[in-house]
Amino acid sequence: MYWVAGTGDGALGNTHRGSFPSQNPPNGQNYQVSPDQNSIGYAWSIRSGSTSTLQTGPTGDNSSTGTGRYIYTEAEQGSNNDKTHFYTPCIDLRNTTCAILEFDYHMYGAHIDYLQVFVDTGFNTSSYVSLVKLQGQQQTSTQDAWKTFSVDLNDYTARYLRLCFTANRDASVNGDIAVDNIRVYEPAPVDVALRDVFNPENGYCSY
Repeated sequence: MYWVAGTGDGALGNTHRGSFPSQNPPNGQNYQVSPDQNSIGYAWSIRSGSTSTLQTGPTGDNSSTGTGRYIYTEAEQGSNNDKTHFYTPCIDLRNTTCAILEFDYHMYGAHIDYLQVFVDTGFNTSSYVSLVKLQGQQQTSTQDAWKTFSVDLNDYTARYLRLCFTANRDASVNGDIAVDNIRVYEPAPVDVALRDVFNPENGYCSY
């Protein structure tokens, strides 16, 4: 089974980390996480339901039931300015001229630092370009709705790429950053038209 949610409160050990599908297919899906899932410390983990620390994190995933799984950073462990990285597999955009990245995020807590997303277009060696940096808490309670960020990937089409989600820990424990529903897709023309109306600053491609 892929994306096995962790258990426990996250204050000690690594049982809260869960199991990422990090192996090559068919045994995995080539997702990578650093520190790896067997390590302790500030790190991306898999969760179902709320995080264990009060006054931070969401109440559940961003689905109609809220009972699915999402990834989050467990701030009960680690030190100020520790970083954790979540890497997607390579994404094939060789036959694509217009693509959009979207993901849902929940960043509630007095000690939220930042979430930064990079695109890696390197061949054999990584070459990272920052797509967005979300700084500070973006919600004001655990019950607040998730938010969605979207950005065009038009400068990175016609090639392979992968994405890196990097979170930075602040000075204390109320800093659980959560991400769900990462998706890369080629929009239909009507999607582009609607986005031009509501988000003209994003500069999505036109048809």
